[in-house]
Amino acid sequence: MYELLHYHWQLIGDPTALGWITFLAYLLAAMACWRAAKFGNARSLQTQTSATPGSDGLRTLCWWWLGVGILMFLLGLNKQLDLQTFLTEVGKIVARDQGWYEGRRHVQVLFVGMLAIVLGVILVLAAYALRPVLSHVLPALVGLGLIFIFVIFRAMVFHVLRVGSDAEPLTYSWVLELTGIGLVGWNALRNPQSIEMGSS
Repeated sequence: MYELLHYHWQLIGDPTALGWITFLAYLLAAMACWRAAKFGNARSLQTQTSATPGSDGLRTLCWWWLGVGILMFLLGLNKQLDLQTFLTEVGKIVARDQGWYEGRRHVQVLFVGMLAIVLGVILVLAAYALRPVLSHVLPALVGLGLIFIFVIFRAMVFHVLRVGSDAEPLTYSWVLELTGIGLVGWNALRNPQSIEMGSS
């Protein structure tokens, strides 16, 4: 088992310049989100005018940015830890041991389909829960949507189309990921200013 995992999975999943840039972008976005969460928490302790989100809205924003920051941090770690490859190799080992390795394609297709459904539901539920403050977080929601599309696309290419990481369909997929990260980070940096403008 160790030899198989060691052959297909390595600790630094994407040692290229673009991989490290994306990793850094995730971390910077995470810090921007945590900054916005800290600001929202501080503002929730102050008296608000009717033109700004109320205390409940500010608490919602605080929890939103905290959660998105954690997600960005974890996605950044996974960018280099490449845990999906590790789990894929473990799944292959389990499939061989349990005798259903030849039928693994059906499981992979089902997995990609379920992943798409789960991520779509998460976005819809987030948009619904954030509807009182949606104007403050819409760019970040769009950014997360682009990142989720990137994740689903890569899963489809690897597990359904069965091609490698250097395949032509993945050549420009990084644009989706970096654009999504950029929208999340920009929205997080702009969020305190947008609330201040609403209170003026």
